[in-house]
Amino acid sequence: MDSIAFDYSATEEEEWKSIEGGTNLVTEAVVDMLKTKPTYNKRVTRIALDRQREGENKMVVVTNYDEAPRYYTSVINTTTLGCLQRIDTTDLELSPTVKIATRTLHYDSSTKVGIKFDKPWWITKCGITGGGVSNTDLPIRVCVYPSYNLKDDPEKPAVLLATYTVRWAQDATRVGSLVNTDSPRGEEELKGLMLYNLARLHSTDENFEEMYEMIKASYITHYGFDWAMDDYSSGAFALFGPGQFRSLYPHLIRPQADSRFHIVGEAASSNHAWIVGSIESAYRGVWMTLERFKAYDLQEKMKQEWGDVPELETGKDG
Repeated sequence: MDSIAFDYSATEEEEWKSIEGGTNLVTEAVVDMLKTKPTYNKRVTRIALDRQREGENKMVVVTNYDEAPRYYTSVINTTTLGCLQRIDTTDLELSPTVKIATRTLHYDSSTKVGIKFDKPWWITKCGITGGGVSNTDLPIRVCVYPSYNLKDDPEKPAVLLATYTVRWAQDATRVGSLVNTDSPRGEEELKGLMLYNLARLHSTDENFEEMYEMIKASYITHYGFDWAMDDYSSGAFALFGPGQFRSLYPHLIRPQADSRFHIVGEAASSNHAWIVGSIESAYRGVWMTLERFKAYDLQEKMKQEWGDVPELETGKDG
């Protein structure tokens, strides 16, 4: 599947781009465009449908358990299913299958550790000049060499993704057991393992000690992250188990609660585990919200500005 997504193009060579400064710049730019800004430190703890409430604002949202409820016409839920499970949805009228999905849909684990060195030794010492990955049976499993900095000064500091344990759940949890929430504090065991494994991966028996000492001397700092331990995700991404995609996915993408509640995010997409899945499912959530309130003019505006997405069928059979 990865090969189909990234190595194959039916038309022409894809042009890849990187965002200098990180992908958070994209979300910050989107926030700047919003007329109504998001509120922070307001963890949603209850979502309900109040059919008896007058007017269209029948969706009830409570934050931090006991704050005053807020009322909306619709709610688009962007949390992972693990986080949605912690929200009280007793009065949301979710279908039985959606309730099952929030409890049982399998999420895989993933752990990353990035290390900052005083120079890109993998380029200057190992001749890895084109970016890419190395796979190994060592605990780090996958080492990722960046391509965005290939033209940078080779004598200046650079960051290496020392390990990206993804889709190997047991490997991720084992490395993740060494990651703290306030990384890199208290992670001497993690640091030692990463540096030692990197030396083993990039050396032979004859020059291991030399490579190990050089890598240790080049180390500046590191940062580790374990998605399974993050309370805003409770898992890295949806990895449907046997039969789950067929039995759960069709229900996850259906509007709930009088078509006022929509689940979006990579788990509610045929492109689960990828950012594109989150984007396409968000398109679906907005589209179905507009459909519910017959805002066909805004749907047409969406199509003109953003086009169609493959997983949203908008025709008479959609």
